[in-house]
Amino acid sequence: MYPVEHGGEPTAVEPSQSPLNRNSSPLVDAGSPAPAESRGAPLGLKIHLRVPGSDYAFEGTIEHFFGGEANILLDHRFQKETQVKIEFNGFHFDGEVLNCQRKGEVFDTHVVLADQDEAGVRRDPRYVVNLEGRIYAPGTEDAINAKLIDISRAGIGVECALPFTVGETVAVESQSNLAFGVVRHCRRLSTGAYRAGLQVHAVITKDIIPVERQQLHSETNKQQSWMRGILPLF
Repeated sequence: MYPVEHGGEPTAVEPSQSPLNRNSSPLVDAGSPAPAESRGAPLGLKIHLRVPGSDYAFEGTIEHFFGGEANILLDHRFQKETQVKIEFNGFHFDGEVLNCQRKGEVFDTHVVLADQDEAGVRRDPRYVVNLEGRIYAPGTEDAINAKLIDISRAGIGVECALPFTVGETVAVESQSNLAFGVVRHCRRLSTGAYRAGLQVHAVITKDIIPVERQQLHSETNKQQSWMRGILPLF
């Protein structure tokens, strides 16, 4: 059973019953003061919301996004502290229902983004990348080929053929940098590869000659220059 309520009682969900599937605009209670973070024109971003353990996707609309909190209109009431996953065009983020109250025909649901990873470490915004790299780990004579899949201000997500031990120190080499970090979590994927999250403590830039630096910048500028404020160019 989904942790949702309709008229105060848990109920099954049928897509055709959703007021958000109709072309009419949601009704707003007259005289209700708008929250400070919700002022201004609504974003109107159509999303899908899922509850862990269920394949059913609830349709919703993100009206505002402020301070790590999404203001979402849904056609069902969700219980406070319900864990949810928000999906939009292949992007997704995890969150928790902060509060949910009726707003005309729909429910105004506030979802706060999860700020911790699997190991309980506070999570910074992560940016998806696709970079080749090599990892040096304890007990391995040669570097392990790996792919960097995401980067944040203090961490790197990697995929490779071998598992890592949580807590061990590793070094990650890319085309232009060497990062030292600690393995915070590691799990096996359905493909047989392993995905690990590393907390980075130091980044060292490779000393390359001007010609190589200019060529490297030209090849990576479009994809990576916007990430310089997160980690040095990887």
